[in-house]
Amino acid sequence: SNRNRTCQVELRDVDTGNKIVERFRTDEALERVFVEDKPFTYLYQEGDNVALMEPNTFEQLEVSKELFGKNAAYLKDEMKVTVQFFDGRALSGSVPPRVTCTVVEAQPNAKGLTATPQ
Repeated sequence: SNRNRTCQVELRDVDTGNKIVERFRTDEALERVFVEDKPFTYLYQEGDNVALMEPNTFEQLEVSKELFGKNAAYLKDEMKVTVQFFDGRALSGSVPPRVTCTVVEAQPNAKGLTATPQ
């Protein structure tokens, strides 16, 4: 029956970073949260942080490299990135879906392998 249908969702607390899994009924109403996507230009990395620049105002922002997760390895100078904000706080960062990388060194049998940001 349609009454018992649920949707399982993984939620992350924006204050603590803790993740929980919740189930909601498909007919249940939830409060909508508005997250703002802002474009930035990657400048450089300093320790565990990265420096970004807002392209219109040239205002600089320093955020944790962890916002980009595994994709932080793909950050390079002048790259256009997106940072998601909620209530004025940076929640996550993303790189373009495709990036061009130069392979400096590889095992002889690694020819033809590719990697893409996730």
